[in-house]
Order: sequence, then structure tokens, then C-alpha cells
Amino acid sequence: MNGYERAYALMGEIYNNFSRADKLWFHAEEPALMHLSLGMHLRNHASLWQDAWEPELIGDVDHSPDHPDAISNKVIRDFQSETKRLEAEKRKGGEDD
Repeated sequence: MNGYERAYALMGEIYNNFSRADKLWFHAEEPALMHLSLGMHLRNHASLWQDAWEPELIGDVDHSPDHPDAISNKVIRDFQSETKRLEAEKRKGGEDD
């Protein structure tokens, strides 16, 4: 399992324990604003810093898609998009949480 998969699985565990209010917050929040909270949790608890990556430096800033910051951002964005889609389908079908 790669870092993205570990972090995505962890995000699933976290989301499953969210209250309805937490889910509403997660769907409304800009992913970049979760970088120092949820993103840090994913990076640390999915062991993203332990994986090697090839830096792609632009002006001394690593823009590699494999950098832990980039992975946690992608996980949050992807998970947010997927859960919004699933929640919309549930509402369309008349289901509750």
C-alpha cells in the first residue's frame, strides 16, 4: 500500500467517526485550510514522511506530487469530492445518515 492509499484509508476511518456537523464542516471547508490540522494528522499518522520521494524544486520549494504535503492535500480533495458525490446521491434517494 502506498502513501496515498494509507492516507486515504485513514481519511475514511476519520470520516466514518465524524458527526453530521463534522461532515458538513468537511464538505464546506476549503482543503487548503485543513493543511495544518487534518492534513498534518494524515501526514503523521499515515507515515507519509517515512516514504522517499524525488524532490522537484522550483525556487527552493518542493513541488513534487509525491511530497507528503501534496499527498495529504490530494487525499483531502479527493475524499471531499467523493463524499460530496455520495451524500448528494443519498439525498437524491431520500436516505439519511
